[in-house]
Amino acid sequence: MYKIVEGLVNELKKENTEFHFNTEIVGYVNNEEVIESLIDQNVNKWSSDIFVINSDAAFFRNKIFKHKKYSDNRLSEMTWTMGYLTFYIGLKCKLPQIYHHNYYLGNNYEEYANNIMQNPDSLQKPYYYVNVLSKHNIECAPEGG
Repeated sequence: MYKIVEGLVNELKKENTEFHFNTEIVGYVNNEEVIESLIDQNVNKWSSDIFVINSDAAFFRNKIFKHKKYSDNRLSEMTWTMGYLTFYIGLKCKLPQIYHHNYYLGNNYEEYANNIMQNPDSLQKPYYYVNVLSKHNIECAPEGG
């Protein structure tokens, strides 16, 4: 999976993109509706034509933009949907019986789909998807794995 990150970084470096790590954004400066700069934990101002925020959107709107719609109280009262749970697993063997894309669904799909939003904690047997990237990209797994 990290090869995806490395590929993105390499492509962005070709465009002279600068990267700054371990930088926490704590505020911003705006001019009407346009953000002029972001302010980090060391009171440095960062200006750009485009900002990419790698944070939960509601959290950022609350803590940085101070939007009342996303206040701590409002967020605590909201009903949240389930997030995706992802496992990255490496095996020391091949699995010829598993395809590149695998869906494991029960025989009650309509009931499951209706119930997942109403009672997400009550699901006894979740449906899941397995993607075996190494089936079509041998660089994703070592020899024999």
